[in-house]
Amino acid sequence: PEQRKHRFVADYGLTEGDAGLLTQSVELSTYFEETARASGLPKASSNWVKGEVLRRMKDEGVELATLKVQPQALAALISLVDTGEVSGSAAKLLFERMSETGETTTAAVLAEDLTQIDDGDTLSTAVKAVIDAQKNAVASYRSGKVGTLGFLVGQVMRETKGKANPKRVSELLRQQLD
Repeated sequence: PEQRKHRFVADYGLTEGDAGLLTQSVELSTYFEETARASGLPKASSNWVKGEVLRRMKDEGVELATLKVQPQALAALISLVDTGEVSGSAAKLLFERMSETGETTTAAVLAEDLTQIDDGDTLSTAVKAVIDAQKNAVASYRSGKVGTLGFLVGQVMRETKGKANPKRVSELLRQQLD
């Protein structure tokens, strides 16, 4: 375990603490390493394994060997978050579904319809609707209260039922308000 821990620090850039946690068992370190290799995102893989995977094992009392989300499926989910196709919160919902059903990442995304809206036209329409409806917040933002932008982003998120890409929404709001 010590050699593997040092390799995780050196090869994947993990902290000593993270590497120590992930090398508590051969099964856990193998699961992490397969996920990290498949996703190409070792830090995100570490966070997911330390967070969602271990929580699921503890809450459900399941062993890693019986966990329905295989490393390749988790890697695909991590990649979807990294590319912005699904939000972090949507990914957690997808992980739960995959843990319960054993579905692939793609099947879970399609079943839950949790892909983020990143289409400029669709988002622009939602942003315009919020700007038109929130005249006081818009005036507040334009008078220098930049914190109001968060409120407006939240309103667009509500308008799109949480599916909008918040970074893109923020960009579009700034473009239209400035």
